[in-house]
Amino acid sequence: MKNSESFSKIAMMSPGFDFYKILDNGSSAFTQEFLDGLFGDRETHLNSINHPETAILASKNEGKEIPEMFICCGQEDELVYDNDVDFINILKENNIPVEFIEESGGHDVLFWDKMMDNMFSFLAK
Repeated sequence: MKNSESFSKIAMMSPGFDFYKILDNGSSAFTQEFLDGLFGDRETHLNSINHPETAILASKNEGKEIPEMFICCGQEDELVYDNDVDFINILKENNIPVEFIEESGGHDVLFWDKMMDNMFSFLAK
């Protein structure tokens, strides 16, 4: 949310919001050492403005305007689907509007291709 005043909208396709949770769910895409090298360690990252949940909630608490968000994810996306649904629930619990589309599909270009029209329609509104 750094520089959120510069953007009116954010569009994300199958994003990973919390890589440590993705690791906890058994993904072999990352290792603990890799993530610690990027973020410091889990606790440091969770309390950092670089953690999406922390950043958005801090912006909301500071009264900053949060850009409109579009997020889509395939329901068979084993890498990030659960993580994305958790993030959507956090947004909803905090009354932060989001357009979320979940449909059949994986973490692949076939799913993203069928979401292009939805994403560009959102951005054009």
